Amino acid sequence: MRIDLPNEQSAVIATRGEISERASRAIDDAQLRAIAVSAKLINAGLDANDPKTFAVYDDLAPEDNDKIRGFECVLIVHMVKSWTLGELPTLETVEDLDHETFEFLSGKCLEEFSKVTDFSSEAMNDPKAVTGS
Repeated sequence: MRIDLPNEQSAVIATRGEISERASRAIDDAQLRAIAVSAKLINAGLDANDPKTFAVYDDLAPEDNDKIRGFECVLIVHMVKSWTLGELPTLETVEDLDHETFEFLSGKCLEEFSKVTDFSSEAMNDPKAVTGS
């Protein structure tokens, strides 16, 4: 799926059905670590709709922040198939993207990764439902 990036560049990201099991597991693992941190924040009183509760971020350990940000990095690294920015990103280089592009790209990758494949018995009997075509 081709997307236009905010820096007048473009990228092609894998669809949910195109990523490998290895990539899917890496993303799932990173997502679970990020979810665990989110649960800690909620238990500490974070309410995303109430800026007065954002102070709980002050107590966030650096390694927990890394888990949240790391999830975004893993998404981009495993889902970007090509782009007009040169060499494909790696876990070592993905954070060199400008902030706006990083946030936009990680959001698009998350949106695509979060799509659920329908494995219901009705869908499994309909080849179009499983492949999405």
